[in-house]
Amino acid sequence: MSERKDEPRRDTPTPPEGASREPASPDATASWGSSGALSGAPSAGTPTPPSPETIGTNRPRWDIEDTHPELVEEIKKALRTVVDPELGVDIIALGLVRNVQITDDEAKITMILTTPFCPYGPALLEMARQKVEMVVKKPTTLEIGNEVWDMSMLEDGDILKQWGLWW
Repeated sequence: MSERKDEPRRDTPTPPEGASREPASPDATASWGSSGALSGAPSAGTPTPPSPETIGTNRPRWDIEDTHPELVEEIKKALRTVVDPELGVDIIALGLVRNVQITDDEAKITMILTTPFCPYGPALLEMARQKVEMVVKKPTTLEIGNEVWDMSMLEDGDILKQWGLWW
């Protein structure tokens, strides 16, 4: 496909009408180049690998550890059967279950996902809700937490070795 000289390229951003092609301040490093492309902008780069000391440091204490300690292991065992099909790792090992609460009338799970648009998210959430409901024998609701998942939530670093990451 040939490009006409009088039409701007559609695959590169161009500054808005009347915008300067110069950096906004002397400290700015990004600027609009003569080709209409933004140059000098910071890139995402390579993620910094987690250190072995940070793995498992962001493990929450569930409310039921104080109110119903006799159910903690049974609930964890049930939730370990809920496996993320893309990663092949259970939701406990991933650290996705952030809290479990039990009241007289119901149970409530707070969970997060590894990514906001996880294609298996709805299925994982529903499976987790059902597993807890079977153990506690009470209606169970699920709340999506607002934490952003990171590798410090992993149960242990062996998962990263299995994935061939960093160690």
